[in-house]
Amino acid sequence: MGKPTPEQSEHFARTVHDLQPQTMVSGRVFNYQGDFTVMGDNEVPQFAIDEPWQTPASIFAETWGYRSWQDRTDLTGKVQENILRLVQVVSEVETSS
Repeated sequence: MGKPTPEQSEHFARTVHDLQPQTMVSGRVFNYQGDFTVMGDNEVPQFAIDEPWQTPASIFAETWGYRSWQDRTDLTGKVQENILRLVQVVSEVETSS
């Protein structure tokens, strides 16, 4: 993705909002020009964040795509792990409100 300049980030976000005003631009556009913060992959913050945010979460941390050759033996455990993350996020939001 590179590292856009503040002007490039602002231009990108403005263009998206001009074309689709209801669209939210990811914080990965850099330079604080996004409409929400993006955490690290599979990262759940340990504290309440007072702004919209997203965690890119995958079922299996070692890949984002299908790998026919990779053995996935603990799908149930991974699904339960992600459900636990969702509960943690909702619990944090509820306790900090």
